[in-house]
Order: sequence, then C-alpha cells, then structure tokens
Amino acid sequence: MKIEFETLADIAADTTLADSDIVKHPDRPGWSTTVGELRAAQGLSAEQRTNWERELGRRVGATATILSVNDNLGTGTFETTLTGGHTARKPFTFSGTTITTPTFAPSVNAGGRKKGQEATATPAPDPYAKDIAALRAASEHRTPEQTFEAEYKVTRFAALAAEHERLDAHLAAHPSPPRLTTAEVKSYAPPDPYKADLDKLRSGR
Repeated sequence: MKIEFETLADIAADTTLADSDIVKHPDRPGWSTTVGELRAAQGLSAEQRTNWERELGRRVGATATILSVNDNLGTGTFETTLTGGHTARKPFTFSGTTITTPTFAPSVNAGGRKKGQEATATPAPDPYAKDIAALRAASEHRTPEQTFEAEYKVTRFAALAAEHERLDAHLAAHPSPPRLTTAEVKSYAPPDPYKADLDKLRSGR
C-alpha cells in the first residue's frame, strides 16, 4: 500500500500502517520510503529533525529527508535528490546534536551551493605551513655573511661527498691483499722500496 505524504510524525504514529508500507511524496516523483524507516527516525524532535535536514541539505547542495536514526551508534540515513532528478540514499553520522559527516569544503560554499552538488571533505590544515613561511621570510633578509656561510657549507659538503666517492671507487678497484697465514708470515720478506733506485746508483746508470 502506498501512502500520500502528510507529515513524517503523523505517518510514523499511525498504528494502522505496517512497517513495510511505502510512503511517497506527491511533489517529488520517484521519492519513496517505508513506514518502518520513518518510525526508526522518530527519536528526533521536530525542531532537531528540521535543523538536521536543513544542514544536510546545505552540505549536499539539495533537499534532504532523514529516513532513519540510530542514537546508540550515532548514525543515520537520509535521502536527497541529485542532478538529473534521481534520488539517492546516503549515510550520515552525528555526535550529540551535531552532524559530523558528510562534510564540505569551504570553497564549495562560495557563492552558494548548486543543486545536486556532492560534498567533499574539508582538507586538513598544514601543520608546517607557518614554520615554512617564517623560514622563507627569514631567508629573504639574510646578511652577506649569512649568505656566504650558507653557500660555503653547500660547496664544502659537495667537495667532501665527491672525495668520499673517489676513495670508495679507489678501494673498490684496489682491494687490500688477503691476510698471510701463520706459516707464510715466518717466511715473508717485506718488499724493499729503495732496492730498484739503489741498484741504479750502484750500476752507475
């Protein structure tokens, strides 16, 4: 059985209606819900329902009708009309008497919302923006000495990094000789770095 739209409270309070009965709105083609869903939403006062439906409407940019509310979970369902005239059921959450989701970005509100415009989450604030701005402002007023110090540090760090790379490449190309065993140490004769030059001198060459 379909019931013409009167007031949500009157329909929900009508004991002759079953939860499965369908409620339709004469001025909104395609809009419908069940009596059971309306009864589930009757925990709200008329004033709170009106305020929440207006707030949800502002956030999604279209009319909103609350279908159900769960006070224990802080959740509910509402229906809205999107662009093109089709309806959609969406969830919402609340804490006390304040709706927490859906949210919308402040930029969407500029100039007013358009009907059917979807809501987007408000971007989180940048915790580093203030400090970064202060650093940039300070860098614009550095003295010549501060500028030289900063440039010198960059140059020296680059030179040290290049030196480390050169040493690493040299060690990779000229690895250390393997260690001698105990037996080899006993018969090992270290090379004489002067022998070749002394031999030349002695031979008169």
